[in-house]
Amino acid sequence: MSRISLTKASYSSSFSRINHNLVEELSQQLIDENQVAQPLIYEYELRGGLLRVIVVWDQWLSIHLEERTAIILAAYKSHGHENIALASGLTVPEAVALGLLQFRVIPALRKSDRISPETCWETMKSLGASLLFDENKPELYFATREEAEQTIVELVKLLPGSDEIWTIVQEAGGMVREDVLEPYFETAY
Repeated sequence: MSRISLTKASYSSSFSRINHNLVEELSQQLIDENQVAQPLIYEYELRGGLLRVIVVWDQWLSIHLEERTAIILAAYKSHGHENIALASGLTVPEAVALGLLQFRVIPALRKSDRISPETCWETMKSLGASLLFDENKPELYFATREEAEQTIVELVKLLPGSDEIWTIVQEAGGMVREDVLEPYFETAY
């Protein structure tokens, strides 16, 4: 296989301007640490105080990978963080396919429940559920069980009396991040 060297000019011409609205929106999300909905921001501390940042956000759908990275870097830079070694922007389906989001919150409704699936789905949408899998059935995915549990707390606040219907499903498969990266890999949640 040949090795091809790309210059900035050879691949950046298709998006010469980044979406400043998304930079501002992501920048605001970096301030709100109690936020449950998208974007999901994962920071992994690497050697030397550098960060590996993954931003999972369905807003990325029509944005090139390079522009996603530029938006993430600009948002972090606006807060004085210039220690980003690697930044990736993924949609929820992309992150699920890569095995990064293995915990899913679902409504496990019974016939006797007084809550409709539609009400559950509307509540899930209000917490940033992805509609990219199926626009009629929102999906809530997370990287950790703790995130999924916190989301259930928020779902119950929004939909009182729904304590018993929410459950967490751990997806099988995907890659184990610790096996892929060097042994000094630690997650920062």
